[in-house]
Parts: sequence; C-alpha cells; structure tokens
Amino acid sequence: MPPDDQPTIFALSTALAGFLTYHFLAQSHGLRHWIRKRSARGRLSPNRIFAQRLLGILFLGLLPFGVTWLFQTRDPDLIGLGKGDLSQSLRATALLSVVIVLITFFNARKESNLDMYPQIRVKEWSWRLVFWSSLTWTLYLLAYEFLFRGLLFFLVLHAEGFAVATAINVAVYALAHLPKGEKETLGAIPLGFVLCWFTFATGSIWLAVTVHVVMALSNEWLSIYYHPEMRIKKAA
Repeated sequence: MPPDDQPTIFALSTALAGFLTYHFLAQSHGLRHWIRKRSARGRLSPNRIFAQRLLGILFLGLLPFGVTWLFQTRDPDLIGLGKGDLSQSLRATALLSVVIVLITFFNARKESNLDMYPQIRVKEWSWRLVFWSSLTWTLYLLAYEFLFRGLLFFLVLHAEGFAVATAINVAVYALAHLPKGEKETLGAIPLGFVLCWFTFATGSIWLAVTVHVVMALSNEWLSIYYHPEMRIKKAA
C-alpha cells in the first residue's frame, strides 16, 4: 500500500477492532450470566452497566492507545491528546456546554428519553451510586472520544485531509449508534460532524470529551430527577 495510506488503514482497523470487540463483549450473554451470578439482589443493573463501561475504557481507550503508541506514533498531538488551542477550546466548550444543558433540560423529561436513561435502572439512587456512575461515564467517554475523535480522526486527518477524515469519522460514528435505534443513529450524523469540526479547529479531543461528558451527565442527572419511579436517597 502507498505509505500515506498506512495511517488511515491502521486507524480504521484499530478503531473497528476495538469497537466491535467492546460491543460483542458488552452485549454478550456470557457477561450477563457472569454479572448475574456475582450480583446481589438489586445490584444487577448497576453492575452490568459498570462492567460495560469498564470494557469500553479497556477496548475503546487503553488498548487502542497502547497499540498506537507502540506501532504508529508517540506524539500526543498526532492523536489529539495535546493541548491544542487551549483558549479557543475553553470558549467553545463553555458555549456548547450551555447550549447542551438547555437542550437536555427540555429533552430529558420526554418519555422516549426516560425509557432509555438513566442507563442504571434502579428506583433509589444513593449519592455513592451517582458518584460512581458519573465517574465511569466520564472515563468511558474519554476512551470513546479518544477512539473516534483522537485515533480515527487525527490519524486520517494527517494522511488524507479534513474532508476524508470527517466523512469516515461521521460514517463510522453513525454506524456505531445503530444498536441504539434510528433516532440516535440519525442524530449522530450532525453531532459527529460538529465534534469533528471543533476537534479540527481546536487541535485536540478535549472539547469533544468535555461536551460529550456534559451531555451524558446532565442527561443522567435530569433523567433521574424527572423519572416518576426514581429518586435520590437522602443521606442518613
């Protein structure tokens, strides 16, 4: 293959291998059986979600990063882990975060959203559970954004340019949302484009990571608040 194609092939194969392995294991009957055997009554849902997120941290983040570090590049800027344009990132992150929280505020109470979120389906949330769910969400999304906007986007960007990198990224990103239904798959297309554009403009993945975390956590917290069968337990 031509030398310039090597980063693109590497990025695509690594990203697809990482995501497909994660998805297969996270949705496998073996994982559900293992979690069921080791979960006390009432802990099945949290343990299953935590296990899935830990698998994501491993197969979307740690292993792809290790493979990239060993076989492709050790320059953090080439995979979006540098600081990039920090001042622009902070301004854009603040603006987008406000917009996202406002949208989530009105969307979280919808029945279609409450049917899916929060992912952990327990009626009583302790503050400890809120903390661990928020932490695992954050680490999972860091791994997720590294795979898509770091490894996949930046390596292809340097080899093929913005248009090709964005087209590939948005296509793969939308396909990754197919298990979540048509609405999220279609929504992933404009969101994927926006995240790629801001990632390109700021020169790092940190805006995409922060925006994705703000979106996930605000939706989870508001979904708990609006869900008619859920509540946060008061501290004893």
